[in-house]
Amino acid sequence: YPGDKTVETTLYRGLIQVSQQDAAETPIELRPNEKLVLSKDELAVPHGRREHDLPVTTIVLPRFTITHIDSTKKESERMETAWLYSRLEFRGDSFEELARKLERWYNVSVTFTDEKVKQLSFNGSFEKETVEQAFAALKAANASRFSYKINKDEISVGSPE
Repeated sequence: YPGDKTVETTLYRGLIQVSQQDAAETPIELRPNEKLVLSKDELAVPHGRREHDLPVTTIVLPRFTITHIDSTKKESERMETAWLYSRLEFRGDSFEELARKLERWYNVSVTFTDEKVKQLSFNGSFEKETVEQAFAALKAANASRFSYKINKDEISVGSPE
């Protein structure tokens, strides 16, 4: 998704190599039960030389991490495959991060009227809940530390009333 800060891919079976097109660097290799997380942030590093009165820069490849997936859980219970089983999973997400997931899941728009509310943290999952049920559950789980209004496909979230 364009607004995300990272790109992720998870491998459960087989072997894959990930490389940047036309790059001389060694490809990143993933083995079963590994997840690759690439940062979308690119860092422009000035060289100090100048061509045509403009500084020459080099774009550094995105940073990446490889994490191991808990292979003791059944595939249907893993966060990384939740979407395959029509389940939205979130663990330790800020409300701002969760809002992006909810927007995609329910095809709605979420806006915040209070910056502090964006920092609330959530754990849980949704399967068959409607957007109304999902927000009611989030509010109940967070001791009513926020309020919300749903108007068709637009949801406004702010401080408690």
